Amino acid sequence: METCPVCHIGSLRKRRVTYTQTHKGQLTVIQGVPALVCDFCGEKWFDTEKVDGLQFLLQSERESTDMPTKRPRSFVSRGGSS
Repeated sequence: METCPVCHIGSLRKRRVTYTQTHKGQLTVIQGVPALVCDFCGEKWFDTEKVDGLQFLLQSERESTDMPTKRPRSFVSRGGSS
């Protein structure tokens, strides 16, 4: 197992977690997204390709509902425990 680079105590484990993103005041919540999660501090790492795919789908939805069309920046998403 890989040791957590944040707390240096816990181990990173594959889990399905909730991914949240706010864009221009609109909150999007997606459950069941694969991530690596530290079993000690709860820090999360999402796969960059999966995040890019989610952002693409969210952008497509925004365009179809006349939301602003500027694509959010791609990023490696990390967050503490939910």
